[in-house]
Amino acid sequence: MDAIVGVVAGLVGVIVGALLAATFSARGARIDRTFEMHREFEAPDMLQARYRASELLAAQPGKTYTDLRQTLGRTAMNDVWAVTGFYQRLWLAICHRGVESAYVPELFGDTFIWWCDNSFHSQLWPTESERAFHIRQLEAWILDRTSNDEVARWRAANEASPIGDRPQPAPSIPGAASIEDEPPV
Repeated sequence: MDAIVGVVAGLVGVIVGALLAATFSARGARIDRTFEMHREFEAPDMLQARYRASELLAAQPGKTYTDLRQTLGRTAMNDVWAVTGFYQRLWLAICHRGVESAYVPELFGDTFIWWCDNSFHSQLWPTESERAFHIRQLEAWILDRTSNDEVARWRAANEASPIGDRPQPAPSIPGAASIEDEPPV
C-alpha cells in the first residue's frame, strides 16, 4: 500500500511539475512575441510607413479606404495596409493567446488610439471589411482594459502633438542620431 501511495504521489508531482513548466514556458513565449511585435512596430521601416500613411490619410479627409484605393490605386495604399495589417495581426494574436495581452495596452494603446481618432473611425470603419471588424474589436478590447483617465491622457498627448503618430525629429544635440541614421556598429 505504501508503495502505491508513493508511486501515485510521484506521478502527481511529475504531472504538476510538467504543467507548471509548460505554463511558464508558454507565458515566456507570449511575452517574447509581444516584445517582438513591439520591436516591429517601432522599427524604422514601420515608423516611416506609419508616417507616410498618416500623411496620405490626412490629405484625404472624408474619403474611406475603399475610396482612396479606387482613386489612388493599390500601391499608393501600401503603407496604410502595413499599419492596418499590423493591428489586425495584433488583434488575432490576442484572440489566440499568441501575445501576453496584459502588456498590449501599455505598449500599443496610445498610438492605436491616435489611429482610431484620426483615421479608423472615419475612414476605415465605413468600409465594413474584415480588417475593419478586427480593428474595431481591438479598440473595444483596449478601451475595456484601460482606465478612462489613461485613455484621456493618451488623447491629450495626441492632441498636444500636431504630428501625432509621425516620427519625431532628432533632438538638436550635436551628434544626435535621427531615424534615417544607420545604427552604430
